[in-house]
Amino acid sequence: MLQTKDKFEIFTREWTLENANTNVFVVHGIAEHSGRYEEIAKFFNTRNCNVFSYDLRGHGKSEGPAIYISKFQNMADDMEIWMNSVFDESKPSFFFAHSLGALVCAYYLLLKKPQLKGLKGVMFTGPAFMVSKDLAPILQKLAPIIGTLLPRMATVGLDGKYISKDQAVVKAYQADPLVYHKKSHARTGWEVMKAMRWVQSMAGRFHYPIFLGHGSVDKLTELEGSKLFFKNISSSDKTMKIYEGLYHELFNEPEKELFYSDLDTWLSERL
Repeated sequence: MLQTKDKFEIFTREWTLENANTNVFVVHGIAEHSGRYEEIAKFFNTRNCNVFSYDLRGHGKSEGPAIYISKFQNMADDMEIWMNSVFDESKPSFFFAHSLGALVCAYYLLLKKPQLKGLKGVMFTGPAFMVSKDLAPILQKLAPIIGTLLPRMATVGLDGKYISKDQAVVKAYQADPLVYHKKSHARTGWEVMKAMRWVQSMAGRFHYPIFLGHGSVDKLTELEGSKLFFKNISSSDKTMKIYEGLYHELFNEPEKELFYSDLDTWLSERL
């Protein structure tokens, strides 16, 4: 357990090996938790990587109001505390971050500018880098007002049926007691929206080697947001893969072996 600046207990998790030569830091998405990344951790373990993760505040086994973000900088502050506790500069390291986790990770790297000696690159999947095109313009305009005046007002929820085409994955997600199945809050939506815009505005300062994967029919995060971010970053080493016909969780799709193969190739070339 770790403690945030505002005294919330943060649950941490790890999948470590005795003689691993690399560390991978995993950041999960909204409404879920680090325990859903067991398969990904095992994938990295078989490549001799230690894996570390944590439950975002208000998620999973971590403390804090459920799925409530009063200020997005809190997310970066929490990640900084976590990284200070687990980062080992003697080993090459990577980030693997999904959905909201990718936004948190990018925000942390751009805001904090951490000196992470040995960081070899980041892997983002289905990153939340742009407001949904399905969100009416009037609602976008009202977001700052509602988010300020009625911060805990229930707004929209995540439809679990769109995480994967694999119905076993969907059923497990829907039955998981550590997944938040209710609607999110107005303040959370507004803070995420602002963070998306800020990260896009700062994309030119993002210089890390990157693998970015996004499903072509992802209904939970905007593919256009990934394209815009990828276009504007200053990374000289950057790879983007659009997976035709795949949903949000590339690593949980029936065609996941294609994704894992691409990730394996990218990773092995940088170790």
